[in-house]
Amino acid sequence: MSADSSATPAETLNVTLKFPDVTTFVARFANLIEARRILLPGVAGRPQGTVIRFHLKLKDGTALIGGLGRVESQVAAGSIPGCPPGMVLQYQPDEESRALVEQVLGGRPEAPSPSLPPAIELPPLAPAPPAAPEAPHAAEAAAPAETTHAAAPASPPSAPSSEGPTADAVAGA
Repeated sequence: MSADSSATPAETLNVTLKFPDVTTFVARFANLIEARRILLPGVAGRPQGTVIRFHLKLKDGTALIGGLGRVESQVAAGSIPGCPPGMVLQYQPDEESRALVEQVLGGRPEAPSPSLPPAIELPPLAPAPPAAPEAPHAAEAAAPAETTHAAAPASPPSAPSSEGPTADAVAGA
C-alpha cells in the first residue's frame, strides 16, 4: 500500500456507541482496544488492508476515540467469548484521542487484549494526517446499555454482551 492511500483513506466511519457517558465507555471498552489495535463494534467488515479514518462517539455526540486504521480482521458474532461482532483495525489514534486511549488501556499499555483475536502482521500505517471535519451522516453501532450489563453478571464488566452492537456504520468518502 502506498503512502498516498494512507494519507487519503477510502472511507470515513462515524460510529455512535450507546454508552451513556465516558466513564461507562472507559470501563466497558477496555477489552476491545490495545495500544495499536481496536475493535469497531457492529461495523460490517471491509477487505483486509483497507485504510479507514474512524471516529467513535457517544450517543450524545461526545467524541471518544478517532484515528486512522487499517483493517486487520473481522469478528463474527459468537466467535470470541466476550467480544461483540465487528471489525478489528490496526490504528494510530489522532492527537485528541491519545489521552482517552491511555485511560482506557490503564495499566496494560502494550499488553494484548483478552477479547480480541490474535494480531495479524500488516505493513505499518503512515503517520495519520490531520482529522477531516466529520461527515454530517453517521449510522449507529449499538453498544450495550447499562441494564444489559447489570442483568448479565456472568459477563465481565468491560465486555459488551452479545446483545450489543448490531448496526453498521456507513462509510462516507
